[in-house]
Amino acid sequence: MKKTIKIIAIIIASLVALYLLWLGFFLLSLRGTFDVFNRKEISTYTNPDTHYVVVFEQIGDPDWPFGSTTVQLTLKNSKGKKIDRIETRIANDGKQTTERNVKDVSWKDNEVIITLTAEEMSDYDVVLKYNP
Repeated sequence: MKKTIKIIAIIIASLVALYLLWLGFFLLSLRGTFDVFNRKEISTYTNPDTHYVVVFEQIGDPDWPFGSTTVQLTLKNSKGKKIDRIETRIANDGKQTTERNVKDVSWKDNEVIITLTAEEMSDYDVVLKYNP
């Protein structure tokens, strides 16, 4: 009799552990924990003089239901080597990032200034340095 109760307790404990594990993964996926591996290149901008390139990427999906989106801007030299990179968030009412979220790209002597825009935020500048 004691052996039967012990087996039933082990089975119930195993099912509860599996349920909690599943619940943990579900909650983490809602927070976007696993989205860092899901990158989508939105656009690239090239300096015609130096051939430096700024790559604009969306990382993961917008926060659910109407949250902001993580984006990354990467500056590469003419050989494709990463020089500078910045990760930031765009408040775009839960929408996917598009080229329209980049208002302006200004190439300067020592830096590039990218102006980001979205529906639920003021325009702001991101500065990537040629020599960080």
